[in-house]
Amino acid sequence: MVITPSEWRVQPWKNGRGVTSEVIRLPDVDAYELRISVADVTESGPFSTFPGYTRWSLLLEGGPIWLAGQQLATLFELDGSQPIDARVEAPARLLNILGRGIRVGRGDADQADLAFGLDDRVTHVFDVPMRVTGNVVWIKRSA
Repeated sequence: MVITPSEWRVQPWKNGRGVTSEVIRLPDVDAYELRISVADVTESGPFSTFPGYTRWSLLLEGGPIWLAGQQLATLFELDGSQPIDARVEAPARLLNILGRGIRVGRGDADQADLAFGLDDRVTHVFDVPMRVTGNVVWIKRSA
C-alpha cells in the first residue's frame, strides 16, 4: 500500500489547539497500535498526552522548536504520557508517530513494515517486512 499526502485525513488535535494530518492509523480504531501524523505547530504551548503510547517526533520543516526543553533536531522519543511543552520560534511541521510495541528509526533498516519518505512524504506499508534505504523514517511492528 502507498499513501500520498493527498490521502491524509485532517483532524483537530486532541487538546483543541490546532490540526494534524493523519497519515495512517493501524488498526483504524480508537485503541490503535500505530498512528503516523504530520502536524503544523504555529505557537508555543502544551502538546496532547497519549498515555500507554510511545511518541516519536521529527522536525520536517520550519522551526526551530523545542520539546520538553530540547531543541528538536533528530528523531526524538518520549513517553506518550509525559506532558510536553513546546516552544516555537517559527512555524514548524512535525512528523509524529505514536505506537505500542513498535520500533522506529531513521535511515536504512534491514526489515521495516512501514516507511515514511522524508523527501516526498509518501508512506509505504509492506505486506512483508522489507529492507528500506535512504531518507526515510521506518517502523517495525512487533511479531
